[in-house]
Amino acid sequence: VRRQEQIKIQQRTSEDLHDDLGNKITRLSLLTDILETKVSPNTEQQKLITQIKENIQGLYLGTKDIIWALAPAKHTLRDTLDRIQNFGMELFQESEIKFKMNVSDDAYVFIKPPFEFSRNLIMICKEALHNVLKHANAHQVSLKFEKIQEQRQENLVVEIMDDGTGFSMDQIRRGNGLENMQKRADRIGGKLEINTNDKKGTIIRFTVKIPQSEG
Repeated sequence: VRRQEQIKIQQRTSEDLHDDLGNKITRLSLLTDILETKVSPNTEQQKLITQIKENIQGLYLGTKDIIWALAPAKHTLRDTLDRIQNFGMELFQESEIKFKMNVSDDAYVFIKPPFEFSRNLIMICKEALHNVLKHANAHQVSLKFEKIQEQRQENLVVEIMDDGTGFSMDQIRRGNGLENMQKRADRIGGKLEINTNDKKGTIIRFTVKIPQSEG
C-alpha cells in the first residue's frame, strides 16, 4: 500500500512538473528568441541573451530528467544509461568535443533500480560531463559502464575520461560541482575517485553496488 501511494505521488508530481515548468520554460525560450531579433548582433546585450538561452536549455534538459525519473513506469538500468547517453550527445553536439559511450553488459536491461539510485547516477554523470564541457579544454570525452564482480557483489563501475588539460587537486574550487557529485555518490553508497593532473586530462571513476530490482 505504501509503495502504491508513493507511485501515485510520483505520477502527480511528474504531471505537475510537465504542465507547469514545461510550459513556462517553453514560453521563456520563445520570448528570448523574440528579444534576440530586436537586438543588434555582437553587442553585450546579445551576449547576455545567449547566456540566458543556454541557461534555459540547461533548465529544460534538467526538468526532462526529473520528469522522466519521477514517472511511475518501471525504468530499467539500461533505460537510465540510455538517458545519460542521450544527454551526452545533446550536450556536446554543438561543441568541438567528440563524445562516445560504451556499455559492456546487456544484462542491465533486466534490472529495475529504485528512483533514488537512477536519479543520483544520472546527476553524477551530468555534472562530470558539464565539467568537461566548461573547464577541460578537451577534444574527446568517453563514458564507460562496466559490471564487475567483487567479493560476491556485483558492482557498476562508471568511468568518465577526457583528454583535456586536467587540474591540480589542491586548486579545486567549490563551484565546479565535485562536492555535489561526492554527496550524490554517498547517498547511494558509491565510491567516487578522481585521477587528474594539469597535463594528462581527468578520469573520474565511480563504483557502486548494483541494486536489486524494485517490485
